[in-house]
Amino acid sequence: MPTPFSRLLLLGSISLAGVACPTRTVYYDAGTSAGGGAGGAADGGLAGNPAAGGRSGGTAGTDASIAAGMGGGGQQGRGFTGSPCIVNYDGAEIIYAHGDDQGIYSRNRVNGVWAPWSKVQLDGSIVAPRSGIGCSEGKGDIYLVGLSASPMGEMLFAEGNPVQFGGFEHELGVETFSPPAASISSAAGQDRFYLIGAMDDGPQLWMVDGSTFTQLTPISSQTTPFVSAIDVALQADNPVWLRVVAGFEKSGQLGIYDNVLNAGSGSWGSPLYVPPPANHVYAFSPAVCADQSGTNHDVHLAVVTEGGEVWDSFQTALGASSSFSPWELVGQGAGSAVDCTIMSDFTVRIVALNADGRALEIQGSPGSWVQADLGTY
Repeated sequence: MPTPFSRLLLLGSISLAGVACPTRTVYYDAGTSAGGGAGGAADGGLAGNPAAGGRSGGTAGTDASIAAGMGGGGQQGRGFTGSPCIVNYDGAEIIYAHGDDQGIYSRNRVNGVWAPWSKVQLDGSIVAPRSGIGCSEGKGDIYLVGLSASPMGEMLFAEGNPVQFGGFEHELGVETFSPPAASISSAAGQDRFYLIGAMDDGPQLWMVDGSTFTQLTPISSQTTPFVSAIDVALQADNPVWLRVVAGFEKSGQLGIYDNVLNAGSGSWGSPLYVPPPANHVYAFSPAVCADQSGTNHDVHLAVVTEGGEVWDSFQTALGASSSFSPWELVGQGAGSAVDCTIMSDFTVRIVALNADGRALEIQGSPGSWVQADLGTY
């Protein structure tokens, strides 16, 4: 595994993530432009993501845990692929999505009004079509991450303003990841201080502070492997930093792990396990978002289940001694993984794609939610 290094500097051994080993679980979805991605193996596959040029991904299976998916129909047309991300940027809500024309697009909402979709000045052709992208706010900038198309699965990072970025860099050199999704969570108001994560043979998490990369994995308290992409969240409570990772585990539950950074040292706490809503199974991968206001410590979970239902659950302060709220159904029609963010008024915003590659946005707070179809570019 590479030691901490600066971007574009390839040090250490080349990862064996692309080598077919008997003990390795391969997570990449199958599929071509003619159809959606198939689900994974029956011992831990999730719903497939849309394939390049296709609209519909595979649906989740229905066994007692997380079962194999079936390939989708792959309707052609203008739309988004993979899964989108959402960020609270200085009080504005911005969504980023990868178009099937290989462009990266954004749509922002300011003072309750949505602007049209706008093409970002960034080369999206190097991003894998099925890659989920992640985004977060830094000090006046937005950070975007995704996985590369060629070589397959390398971590890409871009920094810039809402519509113009400096270009993708290979954040972790030749290390490759699968399933095709990357996640980032940064400290708003701080320059290049963020947590990034993706799956290899297990979760790979790095804390980045300027040019210093500190690896946080393996997770010492994890006993059951993840079978989905992971999502990360960073929450500040000066002088303590809470670093959170969430993913669906082979047991069929959602596993949440926190790493507390205090006085320069970090340690993994006891896990939290959240079962799916009654009579449902999880699909795709989860989202976790944490309030960064410093006055509130809410942590929200957003998930999709096998029929495209979208659910929310929350804690007022993350800890193994307390539990998340019961799942609340907040939306319908999701055909991709979700992402979420918490706004300055403490409302939650959730984004996903539907089976036709259109962006769906859900906003609200526990007990009151509104869903909107934001269409496509």
